[in-house]
Amino acid sequence: MRSLIVPALVIAALLGGASAPASTDGGLVSKRSAHTVDQTLDRLEAALKDAGAKIVARLDHTAEAKAIGRPMRPTALLIFGNPAVGAPLMLRNQTIGIDLPMKALAWEDERRQVWLTYNAPG
Repeated sequence: MRSLIVPALVIAALLGGASAPASTDGGLVSKRSAHTVDQTLDRLEAALKDAGAKIVARLDHTAEAKAIGRPMRPTALLIFGNPAVGAPLMLRNQTIGIDLPMKALAWEDERRQVWLTYNAPG
């Protein structure tokens, strides 16, 4: 479980660690960000790379919605992992692969507040 806690700690440090989770509904944790959606994911990506994680993909949901003529507030997803950590976890419990690689969603609410949401490590 240590490997699942490390990204949560990276995220908390990245966002200043002071803000409490907005919610933990359904196993999700949402933390306020003082940055734009793009800046939030840029900072998270850099911190994760420094921690040895591999960036699998970055998806711009807003651009995809725009491509089909639908407006959407800024929303983007970062998918990341570390095979050196994930593989041993899957060898112990293969179904944990449903949650790997990990992901974090940066999004802007109707009040223009940016949030970073991720699965609770537990």
